[in-house]
Amino acid sequence: MEQKGLVMNQINLYVIEKYSTFEADMEKCTFNYDDFDSKKFKKRLNKELLEDKSLHLKYDSRYDCLAFGDVDHCETEAKVIEILKYICSSYEVEFSDLSYTLSNPESDDYGSHWTIPKIQTNIKSLKIQMKEVSNKFNTNIKKYVDSSVYKVEGWLRLPYQTNTKKKTIHSIIQGKPIDFLVHYIDDAVFTYYKEEEEKAYPISNKVYEPNFKLLDALSVEFHSGYIPNGVIWLFI
Repeated sequence: MEQKGLVMNQINLYVIEKYSTFEADMEKCTFNYDDFDSKKFKKRLNKELLEDKSLHLKYDSRYDCLAFGDVDHCETEAKVIEILKYICSSYEVEFSDLSYTLSNPESDDYGSHWTIPKIQTNIKSLKIQMKEVSNKFNTNIKKYVDSSVYKVEGWLRLPYQTNTKKKTIHSIIQGKPIDFLVHYIDDAVFTYYKEEEEKAYPISNKVYEPNFKLLDALSVEFHSGYIPNGVIWLFI
């Protein structure tokens, strides 16, 4: 498969209770790619995530990742599913190819974290794609698709984890815990990269006719003399 970015050979999960000041328990929560295919690894990952330890993944735009994103501020669970189906359609995949969570809101404010494990892409492409999704399907979905997650680097809160600011748990509805380690791309089956289209500026075909009256007037003035900087120039 085509590849544009680096491949991360190690994934670190960080304990972050506050985004402003955080503690990183690197040694305890580090997973290597060599372990990913083992039952021991998956069992350990499930155990880590099912217990709320404020675990976060740090993503880095230099590395390739799965297609992923964040849907926020939906009025109903049905609205979440509607937005997720728009996203699947834009990637031309089935809804069953999607892994997603659903928040358990105290009010009518539903959200979801999603990934498409079969798609390998990068942060730049994701940002472009989500913009196109909003423009293609319905401009109103812009308020539900959180594009702020597509930065140079940032934090992804993992399923079943909370912190002092984010107290709502995201439960996995479809998919596996490993699907939300977005830099784990070994199971991807195709790549999806996008570049910003260059803006095309229209070329005018209008033909401009000379202003002969203005040219005649300037010619008369030129030959009759004028005064630059107080010096008289005469033309014969």
